[in-house]
Amino acid sequence: MRRIAILTAGGDTPALNATIYGAVERANSLGIEMYGIIKGFASLLNPRLPHVRLNPLFSTIPELNPVRGGTLLGASRTYVDPEQTEAIKAVDQRLSRLGIEGLICIGGDGTINGMQPLSEYFPCVLAPKTIDNDLGLNYIDEPNEWQKVPSKTTGEFVEKHVRSRNSIELADMINVATPGYATAVFVAAQSIQRIRTTAESHRRVAIVELMGRDSGYITLGSSYGQPDMILLPEVPIDFDAVEQRVRALYDLQKHVVIAVGEGV
Repeated sequence: MRRIAILTAGGDTPALNATIYGAVERANSLGIEMYGIIKGFASLLNPRLPHVRLNPLFSTIPELNPVRGGTLLGASRTYVDPEQTEAIKAVDQRLSRLGIEGLICIGGDGTINGMQPLSEYFPCVLAPKTIDNDLGLNYIDEPNEWQKVPSKTTGEFVEKHVRSRNSIELADMINVATPGYATAVFVAAQSIQRIRTTAESHRRVAIVELMGRDSGYITLGSSYGQPDMILLPEVPIDFDAVEQRVRALYDLQKHVVIAVGEGV
């Protein structure tokens, strides 16, 4: 490939500019031109296809700062409808006119769903970004463990998980942390530390709700801020035990800080 494009979609997370920067630097080393699509999928559906050259003469533009928050390219919640085949064909034609041979999409669940219909027309790659760290892929062969087999009761094909290994070596893991997760944990831990001073001063029980939907990775990572208790969505809550523990901690230190995952 001589020329590829990259876009960011979905919600704002840390490390978006860093991910773009890494892709552009790699393109520079391979002699590939990189175009940035402005405002995600919305611009793909725009006949004018707003874009920017990210590496003219194979040199990364200075405006692309890997340590700055947000995304240089901008993002949107616009996605591609797989049933709108004419619109998808038009996207293919627009990219072809620019000589773009492949597309990198930085995003999460919605982005990969919007990317699927486009992948039928030209090569697409997803760069996963989520502060929730809930990608769920631990090693490269894990997707192949899911097979469609006929149900014994209905005869219809259903997905079945066929495990190929019983243990995972650390060196085999390919997604220890998704981009943006580390920054989210850092901010969460700092917040826990700051809230403790208020809880301690006013003798209060402070409950801090942390993002992550049904994934408790950010809440677990907030332990760096040393909360007194951590409640995770993945672990069933025994409310009587929680109450007893809170009472014991309060009797001991006259304040309690509890980190709670929003999925709880």
